Amino acid sequence: MIKSNKGLIAQIDKQIGQCLKEIKRLIELNKELKAKINKLNTIKGIGLITIVTTLAETMGFEQFNSAKQLVQLCWL
Repeated sequence: MIKSNKGLIAQIDKQIGQCLKEIKRLIELNKELKAKINKLNTIKGIGLITIVTTLAETMGFEQFNSAKQLVQLCWL
């Protein structure tokens, strides 16, 4: 059972690596997206996955007219 789980974890880790590689490739193809990611990457404590997830869920912040609207979405 443990050996089987270790194999499964290794397979999932490999798939995660492939996904990260594809995310990075797609970022390189889009200058506007890359610029937004570079800006957000200056915030201490957040990484690439958090950044791209936030951008995807907020449509690149395009649907917000103010920081207050974003904060309301986050329930802060």
